[in-house]
Amino acid sequence: MDKKSQIIVSGFKSVKDTKPINVNLLRWLEGKPSLNSLVDAIRAEPDKGKRSELKKKLPAITPSGTFVNRRADQLIKHSGYIALDFDNIEPEKAKKKLVNIVNIFYAGISASGRGVWALIPIYNTEQHNRHFDQLKADFAALGLEVDSACRDVCRLRFYSYDPNPVFNLEAKIYTKLAPEPIRQTVRHYNNVNNDTALEKLITLIEGRKIDITAQYSDWFNIGAALANSYGENGRSFFHRISQYHEKYDPAQTDYIYNKALKGNYSKINAETIFYISKQYGVLLKSINY
Repeated sequence: MDKKSQIIVSGFKSVKDTKPINVNLLRWLEGKPSLNSLVDAIRAEPDKGKRSELKKKLPAITPSGTFVNRRADQLIKHSGYIALDFDNIEPEKAKKKLVNIVNIFYAGISASGRGVWALIPIYNTEQHNRHFDQLKADFAALGLEVDSACRDVCRLRFYSYDPNPVFNLEAKIYTKLAPEPIRQTVRHYNNVNNDTALEKLITLIEGRKIDITAQYSDWFNIGAALANSYGENGRSFFHRISQYHEKYDPAQTDYIYNKALKGNYSKINAETIFYISKQYGVLLKSINY
């Protein structure tokens, strides 16, 4: 049996669902007609906010693998694929470029109808981030902008359909890697190992399913603190903290984090996260405020 027909990824009933089920990737790509009317409604909706609300009704997958929970550090098995979003280009124009790239396994119109997403097989699943960084650079050279948020191995992909997708079961495995990243020292605050303390804090938030992002200013400052302390590696932390807001939207969360990464918020540090969490009744006894 063809190994490609047995690619399993994690699936979720909606963006708020935290319990994954196994989904066959090829069957997912083939589509589910019963969901197409909802996708059509999303594509016909001119208001971005309303589109986002409708998208929350769609099931989703993590194309890069199976997970215990939807967290980068909870990866069970990598699928061997990276999913990419192409921004700022008309979908059919993007597909005409992508169809000629030997590494494209699949490319189709996104749920919103305003972009294209694609799947690419990679050589070394343990080097997911370096493969992504090089892919982003290669596509930029072709005039195609890749959404940086796709670097996250546990990034969600909403259900969509395309009657005329790019589909190549014999896609060539992408082998290029970006240079090794320069190691940066993560700042530590209050004489506490920040990595360990933050993980404990987020685990506490997840255990209690409490929202500490009710105020926009708190939400943004948490994102800025993570961006300043962890760079791109803080994105999954931001999603884990943001997921309990009643209007949680992965795309909007990525937008805010991208904004935080690009801004100069050096005065906002990891201590901010612990301070904000304390205001919502979530605190670690080992942290001094």
